[in-house]
Amino acid sequence: MDLDHPYRLIFIPDHNPIPRHEDGGLDWSLVTAIKILGVEDTHE
Repeated sequence: MDLDHPYRLIFIPDHNPIPRHEDGGLDWSLVTAIKILGVEDTHE
């Protein structure tokens, strides 16, 4: 997704439980739904 600078799309996986690798990291290959938290200028 392209946003005009300096905006960023803030989102998290919308899964319960969140898909994880064995080492505890997020397994993005299994994420099929997200929850959008906002569109923000994170540089302010």
